[in-house]
Amino acid sequence: MQRAYEGDGGKQSVNRRRSPRLRQMRRLFLGILGGILGILASICLLGIWDLGTGGLSPAWGQGDADVPAATMPEVVSASPATCRVGVYVTGLRGFDFLNQSFTVDFKVWSVCPSADLKPLETLSIVDSIDWSLDNVTQFEVENNSNNFSPRDTLYWTQGEIKATLYYRWDFKNYPFDRQYLTINLQESAERASRFIYTPDFSQSGYQKALDTPGWNIKQFGIREQTTVYASTFGNPRISQGEGQYSRLVVSLDLVRSDVISFLKLTAGVYAAVALSAMSLFLDQDYADRLGILVGTLFAAVVNLQVADSSLGQTSTFTLTDLIHVTAIVYIFAAACISLYSRHLTDNGNHALAIRIDRQISLPLFVISFCVFNAIVIAYAAIVG
Repeated sequence: MQRAYEGDGGKQSVNRRRSPRLRQMRRLFLGILGGILGILASICLLGIWDLGTGGLSPAWGQGDADVPAATMPEVVSASPATCRVGVYVTGLRGFDFLNQSFTVDFKVWSVCPSADLKPLETLSIVDSIDWSLDNVTQFEVENNSNNFSPRDTLYWTQGEIKATLYYRWDFKNYPFDRQYLTINLQESAERASRFIYTPDFSQSGYQKALDTPGWNIKQFGIREQTTVYASTFGNPRISQGEGQYSRLVVSLDLVRSDVISFLKLTAGVYAAVALSAMSLFLDQDYADRLGILVGTLFAAVVNLQVADSSLGQTSTFTLTDLIHVTAIVYIFAAACISLYSRHLTDNGNHALAIRIDRQISLPLFVISFCVFNAIVIAYAAIVG
């Protein structure tokens, strides 16, 4: 009896020695879990803030950092000459995300009160990589419109332009992104005090049957602005230290209609997270579990690189970046949970390890990941 009593006392002392260790390990586990949740919260806040910044404002001035200064007209004593100029877009294609460009075809025309005004001969296209003006024709026509009344005849010139233009594609909220393409026609010879464009609002536009796969054109705009340069470009007729030139700005507001590409880019990372969650069901096969997690982590990283190569490298944090980085953090969290469960099993607490894996970690893993993705995707869809 004495020997049995001592044996029971020995077991109790061992349990007492193990209890502080278990409490420390539980505190460690809760600390790791809290740290992971804190990291996820930080990623969520930073990612959502970055998705929202600039998402609602159109990118009016591609390569035009001095738009506010350009709104100040040059003070002159006499009214400058003008021609009514219009643009009609007939083709939109060649969306090159990697090289930051797109190609556009459009008809351009001018209606002038005198034959010496030839704006199509002196126009330039800002932010152009390559462009050409073809099929230029000029006619002296009878004035049956309200243009430059009461003149009986006007000089109508028209041509066709094909241009490849530089454009900084913004994929922050892909696949709910909106793109504001601009075509900037600028007078290159006469300053704004001598000549300005008058937009042809009624006849300018785009072909309604324009084929833009994956995109919908929501809005078309045309306006005139005066652009200011801190140089006269050596023009001896200008005494001031700056040049001001009239610019015609044509804008196309595009909304993405294709979400299949987004599903293709994210299917791999979502499958990796699902496999990581399923690995928590493995019982004592910790080597196999860690092997699965290493494979899913590699798949998530490779999938992120594929997404970057498809959309082009950007300096901003996009929705796809946020989803991939979150998935990598979750996979790393699953690895931490697996290591902790293995430690508990090695110390004879296999039942506690199973409980942590399946009753605590797995529901928290799946529910939080789904809720997080629902929030960031819904926010990106709202911001656009």
